[in-house]
Amino acid sequence: MSRSGRERLLAFGFAADGVFKLAVAVALTVLIAPASTLLHADPPLALLTALVIAGSGIVEIGFAMRAARLRGHSRFLATYDAGLVIASLAAWWLAGEDRGGLVGAVWLGYQLAASTVLAALLLRKLRSAARDLG
Repeated sequence: MSRSGRERLLAFGFAADGVFKLAVAVALTVLIAPASTLLHADPPLALLTALVIAGSGIVEIGFAMRAARLRGHSRFLATYDAGLVIASLAAWWLAGEDRGGLVGAVWLGYQLAASTVLAALLLRKLRSAARDLG
């Protein structure tokens, strides 16, 4: 089945978002020591978060390649990104208030939870679509 121009653009957006998540995961892994220090977080938590972000990115890329219809699903990415902005602002505010110990918990905690939920939602949509076809 051929995709419309809008569907191709959405597929590109999903794949690009997934690639960006992979880049963030690689950067967090490579820079684990300074990132953990900056975020006042334990390195194992940062590493676990990087792995979950990478998994979410891989799921997004797979979703972009396999999902027949992407319309309506971009709201998942928009919600994730809006939450990330809020979590980042909250972490920035906490850092300014001398509550650095909470910075990593807020930012990494959001990434850990939201990436897991996003990946689960997209996988559920793919499985549902596969059942409908087969």
